[in-house]
Amino acid sequence: KQTYKYSNDKYIPSYRKSIIDIHIKFGKQMNDRMMCVSDLVVTDFTDDVSSLPEKNKIFKERNLYSNGMNFTENFWETNNALPLSENEERILQTLKSK
Repeated sequence: KQTYKYSNDKYIPSYRKSIIDIHIKFGKQMNDRMMCVSDLVVTDFTDDVSSLPEKNKIFKERNLYSNGMNFTENFWETNNALPLSENEERILQTLKSK
């Protein structure tokens, strides 16, 4: 499932949900089902791609794990994709205080 926003005469991706559901059967050795759900929420975008750094200057390794924990901000604190409601925030604060 994918949704778009219409902004400045352009369609901009705003949400994507991917579901993978696999059943694997390998004789009597394996008979298993695996399911994965992935959500992506777009919080911001830019039309000016020249301002983005070149990929090979940021990621020098072939996978993210090799790049380690080199980040410049705590994205999960400043750009929460799904902000909490006042009631949810109050519940969270109550749980933190216990």
